[in-house]
Amino acid sequence: MRADGKEILFNSGRPLTPGGANAFDIWVSTRRSTHDAWSAPVNLGPPVNTSFAEFQPDLSHDGRTLLFIAGPLRGGLGGFDIWMSTRTVNGN
Repeated sequence: MRADGKEILFNSGRPLTPGGANAFDIWVSTRRSTHDAWSAPVNLGPPVNTSFAEFQPDLSHDGRTLLFIAGPLRGGLGGFDIWMSTRTVNGN
């Protein structure tokens, strides 16, 4: 969860589309304030999510760096690897 409590990232095996294949990906939900309900989850999409499994998201205190684990089929050094994605200043 982001430090301000307005964004949460989690992994889920939910299908991308109703009736579609399960995609073990990282999803995000946001809210306007800590008193509001969470938005419907949104799949982060590429380049974070791929056709392989991504899971265990961990967001830095400032909300700009996401660390996550991906399975051996994604590439990397072998086995399960830690991957990093950095959010730009404008939020992308």
